[in-house]
Amino acid sequence: MTSLNVATKRPSLGRIIMAVLGVAFLGIGAYALLSQVALDTLPNLILWLVGGLVVHDAILAPIVAVIGLFLSKSLPDGIRQIVQGGLIVAGVVALIALPVVIGGGKTETNPSLLPLDYSRNLIIVLIIIGAITGLFVLLRLLRHRSSPESASRTESGRD
Repeated sequence: MTSLNVATKRPSLGRIIMAVLGVAFLGIGAYALLSQVALDTLPNLILWLVGGLVVHDAILAPIVAVIGLFLSKSLPDGIRQIVQGGLIVAGVVALIALPVVIGGGKTETNPSLLPLDYSRNLIIVLIIIGAITGLFVLLRLLRHRSSPESASRTESGRD
């Protein structure tokens, strides 16, 4: 019978500081929630938070996993990380913009509440994120081609 050899390693000071800060901010958030939100709205808030978890686990996580699997098979290292970073930024921006894109909170009695074309603006921002991601990919490719290590691999037939 074999035993698992798990190395016991002490957490670094940076990790401890981040954990303490995380717990502190969690406590501040819980205090703000309980002191500033009316108790009769807590069930709706809990429903909204649970709904967010369900949407994440049932829809977003599988989509991200499939895209990640596709990227890992189709893109080389260096490029893949840049594309993944761009997709993460685009996904976060889209999630943040989603409520205004679908018009959440907009009423006919107050048309000035959401006065802009948020769908168009989201598309513009996503195009800009895509262009910046593409620029970083291009810079990575140019840097790779001009590096001496890349030239020596090409000359020796290893590339």
